[in-house]
Amino acid sequence: MSLVTKNALANSLKELLKTKTLDKITITEIVNDCGLNRQSFYYHYKNIYDLVSWTFAMDVESSLKGKVNYSDWQEGFLVILNYCKNHKLIIHNLYHSQGKNIIEDGLKNYVINLLLKVIEEEIHNLNINVSKEDKIFIANYNMFAFVGLIMLWIENDMEEDPILIIKRIHTLIEGDFKKALLSFSSK
Repeated sequence: MSLVTKNALANSLKELLKTKTLDKITITEIVNDCGLNRQSFYYHYKNIYDLVSWTFAMDVESSLKGKVNYSDWQEGFLVILNYCKNHKLIIHNLYHSQGKNIIEDGLKNYVINLLLKVIEEEIHNLNINVSKEDKIFIANYNMFAFVGLIMLWIENDMEEDPILIIKRIHTLIEGDFKKALLSFSSK
């Protein structure tokens, strides 16, 4: 029953986000929309931001279906961009409120995990050793570029074709991971 309640709250939140920014949505509106009470809300979430984080983490996770490795990174990014575009009004109303940080933090989490997997695969393929600190540095450097581009795309009303964005990112980073890892290699 717990997951049913969490999903009901999440669905109500998403419906309300179609009409107003997160800053204008109250917990009372969410629970009234799905026929629950405030106690049910607080049993599952600390606050409205906790609900937003859980909701979009679940949506993105179910959209990705495990596409977080080197061979699927482009497809994974495309899934994220298409998710944003398909839920444009919701993303817009989150972006123009306190929810902007939740979008950015969620993207950072997804991207850093993907990049660390890509880096590990490349290290294995190159048969080299790279320190944990250097792996994290390379991943963070690229993560900020990727997330920055996506946030700029959202800010610009998601007008650019997601496939073109992915192609441009691929062009920019093609060979960069190998070059960086070889430079940081302790072999």
